[in-house]
Amino acid sequence: MNFSDHKIVTLYTTLSRVIFLIGLILFISCFSVSALHGNFILLTISISIMGTCSTLFILGLFLGLMFSVPSNK
Repeated sequence: MNFSDHKIVTLYTTLSRVIFLIGLILFISCFSVSALHGNFILLTISISIMGTCSTLFILGLFLGLMFSVPSNK
């Protein structure tokens, strides 16, 4: 793996963690507001945001694990 590939993987895994935390904060805030007001549309949006951010986090985690294991050459 090239040095530039390593930088790209590191950047993507870091950004996926940040996006996951932002999505978690948005999910908690939207979920709290929808629970107080009984707004099911906002609840659906918050679940969609959390699902998207979780998927990006899992992809970033597996990408980081896949490229962190040294390969035999």
